[in-house]
Amino acid sequence: MRYASRCSSGFTLIELLVVLSIVGVLAAIALPSYQNYIEKSRRSDAMSSLLKLQLEQERYRANHTSYGELSDVWSGSDSLDGYYQLAVSGVSASGYTATATPKSNGKQAGDSCTFSLDQDGPDVSSDTKKRCWNK
Repeated sequence: MRYASRCSSGFTLIELLVVLSIVGVLAAIALPSYQNYIEKSRRSDAMSSLLKLQLEQERYRANHTSYGELSDVWSGSDSLDGYYQLAVSGVSASGYTATATPKSNGKQAGDSCTFSLDQDGPDVSSDTKKRCWNK
């Protein structure tokens, strides 16, 4: 009996499983890094919204005897891109504090950074706050 020599073409099941496991490991490493990068990039929404709010507060203060509440200087309470909830507190003739907190039901819900600034600028009083403002 004579055996015919077979020429195999294509991938074997083992080769396919090895490639899939390599792709799985690479995805497991890359995906969290990518998600962290996206989270950090969305922080610019909080920063730009607070800085715009600060400009609006100064414009309001130039025409009134005190700084304004959020409703006086901003439409709604969402940040420019909608990832953060804005709030203004401690409003007086000499100052205010504005904060941007990640929306609890939004894409930034897992972000631990809460941004704040007052009439003098961003609050970077701790290392954590400094890290947030520096992305």
